[in-house]
Parts: sequence; C-alpha cells; structure tokens
Amino acid sequence: MKKWSMVKLAHLIFWSLAILGLVLSMAYVSGEEKAQQCRDVEIRIMPELETHFADRDDVAKLINGSGNMAALVGKPMRTLDVSDIERNLETSPYIRNAEVFADLDGSLRIEVEQKKPILRVFMQHSKGFYIDADGHKMPLSTKYSARVLTVTGHVKEVYGQTDSLKMDQTEDLYRLALFISEDDFWSKQIQGIYIRQNGDFELLPLVGDQIILFGGVDRMEEKFKNLWLFYRKAMNLVGWDTYKVINLKYSGQVVCEK
Repeated sequence: MKKWSMVKLAHLIFWSLAILGLVLSMAYVSGEEKAQQCRDVEIRIMPELETHFADRDDVAKLINGSGNMAALVGKPMRTLDVSDIERNLETSPYIRNAEVFADLDGSLRIEVEQKKPILRVFMQHSKGFYIDADGHKMPLSTKYSARVLTVTGHVKEVYGQTDSLKMDQTEDLYRLALFISEDDFWSKQIQGIYIRQNGDFELLPLVGDQIILFGGVDRMEEKFKNLWLFYRKAMNLVGWDTYKVINLKYSGQVVCEK
C-alpha cells in the first residue's frame, strides 16, 4: 500500500514539475517576444514575373506613408500591428491579398499577391479600366500595361468609386474573357472583343482576317466547340482569309459570309 502511494506521489511530483517548466518556458518566450525588436523587413510580391502593377516602393508607402522601410527597423515587434498593415496594403486597387508575419527572429515578412487582369476595356468618352480574374474592376496604371484581351465598341459600364460590375453586359464580358483566358488555344487566337450597337459581341482573331460574330454568352461552350470544329475541318481547306464573317449565333451550325 505504501509502495503504491509512493508511485502516485512520484507521478504527481513529475507532472507538477513538467507543468511548471512549461509555464516558465512560455513566460520566457512571451518575454522574449515582447523584448524583440524588428531586425529587417522582407517583401515578396507575386506573381514576380508576369505582373508589375505594384513594386516595393508602392508596398512601403502603403505601410508607413513615407516609404522608408528602415523606419520600422528597431521598433519593438509588439508595436507592429500586422492586421493593420494587411488592411493598408489591401486598400490598393492592384493588390488582391496581403499576408504579414512577424517572426521570432525579428523579421517582418510581407507577402503581397497582385490582382490578375484578364480584360482591358477601352471607353469612347471616358476612362478605361481592367477587369480582373475575380470579376472586379481595376484602374489603368501609369507604370504598367498588361497584355490582355481588349474590349472596344459600345461599352455601357464606366469606372466608378466601387470595383464591382454594375451592368449585365459587363458580367457577360467577364464570363467570356474568363473562358478565353483559361483556354490554351483561345487565349492565343482571340485578341479582342468588339461590342456592336445592338449588344452583340464580335471576336477579333489573331490568325485570319474575318469577324467572328459571337452574339451573347448563351451556349458559350457550344459556340467555341463549333468554331473549333470549323477551324479544323474547313479553314485548312478553303483558306484562313476566304470568309469575311463567321456567324456563331445559330444553334448547331456555323454560317459564313464571303
């Protein structure tokens, strides 16, 4: 009986010491974190090669206004509000997402994901804009022009205070542009969209001197499938410049005009 009590007592002492050690180590780490100062600031902007709307200077100015990242070095890490820094970065119309990490070694790591434009809208009487892969409007940039699908003609949407799309026409444009941009063949073959006065979409091909009358985005996948089959079976036989208009508006057929 005494032996059993001694075993229980030994276990109790062991676990008490283990818990005490854990508490002390956590308190030590917490104290170290509070005393830790910012040693350096690392900025990573993605994608690194494809898009150049935001650079290190832009990120720096969004963080502290002056753009001097050295001003953060030496500050206590506990005074750097990473959530606030993320919110400031995401106020940029060119930044999709921002992640900020404060490491135990004193490094402030900033990862910024730029928005990806898939469509550039040219307006007749007002300022143009981009539409990104998430379906939001982006302003044009003075430092970088993205090589993306273009839209001209009778566009109803205008660039305003909010980035959301207001018109059904622009929602349809976004759906069409997203489909084209995600397809390896069509993203290379279709270089522009023209909007007729009646609202019909025309596709402007890179290869071939014809107008592709697409109409609306109804039966979109079917229309592209019909066009692909027409390219494979007819265009190589009659030549790429034989027809002036390729009409995809009719279900189950392709109507051509010379």
